[in-house]
Amino acid sequence: MKFILFLILNLQLININAQTIEEVDKKIADSYQAFVNVQLLESLIKSKEALTISKKINYSEGIIKSNIYIAKVLIEIAQYSEALEFIKDAEQTSSFKKSKPFIVESHRLKGMIYTYMNLYDNAEIEFRDELYFSKTLKNPLQRNLSLLWSYQNLSFLYEEQKKIDSTFINLSKAQNILKELDLEKNSITYVSLYNQLGRIFLLKNKLDSSVIYLNKSEELIKKYKIPYTYSTDQIYGEYFIKIGDSIKAIFHYDKALKNTIDLNIPKESQELHYTLASLYKKNNIEKYTQHYNQFTELKNTYDNNNAVLSSKVLEYLIDSEKDKIKHQKD
Repeated sequence: MKFILFLILNLQLININAQTIEEVDKKIADSYQAFVNVQLLESLIKSKEALTISKKINYSEGIIKSNIYIAKVLIEIAQYSEALEFIKDAEQTSSFKKSKPFIVESHRLKGMIYTYMNLYDNAEIEFRDELYFSKTLKNPLQRNLSLLWSYQNLSFLYEEQKKIDSTFINLSKAQNILKELDLEKNSITYVSLYNQLGRIFLLKNKLDSSVIYLNKSEELIKKYKIPYTYSTDQIYGEYFIKIGDSIKAIFHYDKALKNTIDLNIPKESQELHYTLASLYKKNNIEKYTQHYNQFTELKNTYDNNNAVLSSKVLEYLIDSEKDKIKHQKD
């Protein structure tokens, strides 16, 4: 009778655990969706809830994923030291080293953080490790995408340091990987890489090659009805500035600006208003004033919103820690 009772209780515990794991996975999925929708505080709350439950039931995968999503939110609001702490928490989980995709993501995020902090040597180490572990991924599609992103991250890092030749070498390697990927399913990735190549050829003063890749990008945007057009038009604008055609440059910058407004990307809109203000400064004081005022307004709004969001996020994390300590005492 005792054995039967133990068996019933054990089965009940297994069922509760399964339901709890399902709850954690749902919260993590919700966190991801909120992050994609730029609902950063909501994403953080869902991940933190998932992390708390995961630690209670010792659900390793939940602990790793929750920490990583919290770190992503913190990176978005430039709380880099705090983000590194959550990545470290993920890395210390028992099953972390058994999962190559988690290892790759950890190195990728740390590489991004160090790049934003201008710690370029540290960033290069992390992106090199990202590349190394990407090569060990078993799933061919996952491996190719991860390798592509690794080379793109390295190229972005080198471009930040004005190392044009190193940037080009890594973009060329990324392009070789890209040939292995289905064009239609990865059209946005193709456009992103073509834009990068267009810009780097521009920096190398190979203008004909730059236009070839920008045209390729534009063709894919039209063919697959890709909504994100502003980056291509922005680089077209840079190209026309380079050849001294300010009228066509303004045309493309205006198109890029409209696209960022339609997509509600205020940070990009802010930068484009500033660029257009600079172009109009000498010959059209009315449009210069209009764009400069818009730039100032967006910058102030963005900075204020970011400060408020950062405060709310950090306040939430502090309150969560206080609750945790209180429950431990109780």
